[in-house]
Amino acid sequence: MDEANGLNNALMKKYGLLLILSAGALVSVAQDRAVSNDKASSRWRFHSINTAGWISGKSGSAFQLQTINGLQKDRLFLGLGIGTDKYKYAGLPVFVDARLYTGQRSSAFFLYGDAGIHFVTEKETTRFYDVRYLNGFYSDIGGGYAISCGRRSAVEFSAGWTYKRVTRRTSYRVYTLGAPEYEKVDKFIYDLTRLVVKAGFRF
Repeated sequence: MDEANGLNNALMKKYGLLLILSAGALVSVAQDRAVSNDKASSRWRFHSINTAGWISGKSGSAFQLQTINGLQKDRLFLGLGIGTDKYKYAGLPVFVDARLYTGQRSSAFFLYGDAGIHFVTEKETTRFYDVRYLNGFYSDIGGGYAISCGRRSAVEFSAGWTYKRVTRRTSYRVYTLGAPEYEKVDKFIYDLTRLVVKAGFRF
């Protein structure tokens, strides 16, 4: 009996130790997977945000299109964008975009800010003087809400204030009897602040 009890105790210790080691291994694997998942969720991931918007200000209103492509890590998104801006003086804004989302879910409020250059595409010809349009600063700030429609996709709605500067340069030749001719240059600077609302899709 003593030999049987000793054998049972030895087996229990052996298998108990094996069970403890196995449980420890399982816990370790689970922790490694959790860490791996956390690392995967905090990696920089590519996103494309494509929106259509409406710009309104003192000089009227205009339709807008934008595409922004960049990387997101956790709540922060950084990207480069280009769009159309036909308000008063048509052009193509090229800008850097930064967005900060609240929380880790796809559905979340967010703040955004853009800064870049408005490249003027407006053309004007006259018989009496030359007209040139100079590129200027462009910015857009606001906030919105993203509604999840998939693991990485969302529909985004936003509103904000957008600004662009356009300089209109006119020049013409002045002729005076008995004096050399010279060129007269006038510059008209337009600081255009507008309200903008946008809706788009992020994937």
